Amino acid sequence: MENHFTDSTIGSEDAQDEILHSWKISPKSLFYFRCSAGIYGILGILYICLMTWPAVPKEYFFLTNWGHTITAAYFIMVSIYYFKYNSSPKQETEGSLLGRIIPFVAQTIFAMEVLILFLFWTILAKDIIPGHLQKPYPRNILSTTLSILLHGVTPLCIILDIVFNMISFQLKKGFVVLFVFCTAYGITNYIGTQVLERPVYKPMTWESFVSVLFMIGMFGFACLNLWLGHLLQQWKARRTVKSTVLTDENASISYCTNNICL
Repeated sequence: MENHFTDSTIGSEDAQDEILHSWKISPKSLFYFRCSAGIYGILGILYICLMTWPAVPKEYFFLTNWGHTITAAYFIMVSIYYFKYNSSPKQETEGSLLGRIIPFVAQTIFAMEVLILFLFWTILAKDIIPGHLQKPYPRNILSTTLSILLHGVTPLCIILDIVFNMISFQLKKGFVVLFVFCTAYGITNYIGTQVLERPVYKPMTWESFVSVLFMIGMFGFACLNLWLGHLLQQWKARRTVKSTVLTDENASISYCTNNICL
């Protein structure tokens, strides 16, 4: 039986593309983390459906559920990509549809999940968590747990993935994708406010231009996150190149010492 998870092949910089590379941990460990995060993502979606049935579609008026669902999809896609291409030369992965989609999904959902993490715990949590705790038992515990998972664990999963992977961020295209994403969510939020007859999020009532400014602020913060992610990936790439050069130099010195080079 073919071994799909050999350390000697997964993430080889000479043979494979950046989606298969890891930083500071083994590529196999990153693969297993991504599989675990994908399973967590699927279970989270099922949890949302069970908690809100039959009003599941209305739950997607909330940005948090967009973020969790797309994060789950990312981890499933990247795990499939690893399994399919981990022992393939880079030439075989070029032109792959998954290979083109994954980097954009990674950088977009990183930017949005950091935004969700920040907005929830700095602005929204003080109203939402007490509201959950006032519900009858056991719904109070279940709702509070779901909020903590979606606004804490889900962002942490994508943040850790970005920290340990070597996927480069493409700023220009990334800003365009974020603009489309935020515009689509802004329209969805407005529709949700009309359907629910209340704001989806308190700061966004759509009764004044303040709601538009809030959306613009969200877009700006997401762009900042994208830029910071870009800087992080560039820094890791430089460190990796420097480490490779030093390793090659040390190997050359060792070879010359052993063979008495002059």
